Amino acid sequence: MSSMEYLGHELSAVGVRPLDRLVHAVREFATPTNAKEVKRFVHLAVYYRRFVKDFGTIMALLTKILRKNMKFVWETKQVEAFEQVKLILTSKPLLLYPDFSPPF
Repeated sequence: MSSMEYLGHELSAVGVRPLDRLVHAVREFATPTNAKEVKRFVHLAVYYRRFVKDFGTIMALLTKILRKNMKFVWETKQVEAFEQVKLILTSKPLLLYPDFSPPF
């Protein structure tokens, strides 16, 4: 099966998935210790948001601590959200193309 790279994605006859080298950046991202690092992770993850079901709900726990006048507090729920997004993105998610043969 042949595939091609396009804008950080691997396109094949089956579907679309994130490029391995960019998934590696997600995998190697260390646990954030301040708001600036959380912001870096959010920007990295947002690019692949379409691969994560309920992305907005999960990331709300992380983006909440980026608000102005919010003290940086890294609690269990933020750790879980961070790890969940990392796990999904590093598990080689694949978006399948729609099947146009049956009627909609």
